[in-house]
Amino acid sequence: MGYLETQWQRGRKIYGKRSWRETRRTFLHTMRSIRNKREIEALENYFASYTPDPTLLDRQVGLFELMTRYFLFKSSTPQERLEAIINHFDYLKDVFTDEAIREMYSVDPDNIYDDVSRMNRGFIVWESEDLDMVARLYYGPGQRKEGFLTLLLTLGKQGVYHANFRLGKGFNGEPAMWIGTIQGYKDGLDNAKTVTKKMFGYRPKNFIMFLLRHIAVLCKVESIYA
Repeated sequence: MGYLETQWQRGRKIYGKRSWRETRRTFLHTMRSIRNKREIEALENYFASYTPDPTLLDRQVGLFELMTRYFLFKSSTPQERLEAIINHFDYLKDVFTDEAIREMYSVDPDNIYDDVSRMNRGFIVWESEDLDMVARLYYGPGQRKEGFLTLLLTLGKQGVYHANFRLGKGFNGEPAMWIGTIQGYKDGLDNAKTVTKKMFGYRPKNFIMFLLRHIAVLCKVESIYA
């Protein structure tokens, strides 16, 4: 299979083929892949030798979109986004086990769109049976504009809050966490009120920030950017 055909097939996996808009996005992805061929090949080579999980990129094909879209921050270049990916996944190797990395970047074939009510994958960082709450780390492909990991806080089978972030280097080269977004769920006000009551007035947004800071400490982060 030639380079262009490979990029077209990847575009189909990323965007689908149900409408003309998705076909247009696939076309643009393919054309931009020509211009950014060097970065795409560098991305492939990096993950081919990624010891925790050499097949990660095959499952999370959406990471290729980072090479053809202005994600992460305004006016970012393909090289800057490539470096962000490499820095993040290099960082993961230093602070997580191989098993945890594979779990965070796994795919549930029965829940490919990551319906929160059926979420079974990811690395659980906190849970309480009494409160019926769980916080887990996982990679949500739909969140790749803002980061390479999602911290999800759920109440029962419903989402309460989530934060998207990546690990890497700060402006001075120090170990850093970059937070892309922290937000609640649509129609989730009732859940937020329930959580606040369960936690004796501690708001879920404050709690997810506490969890992020705790993760940062465990990961030896020196700076947090948001």
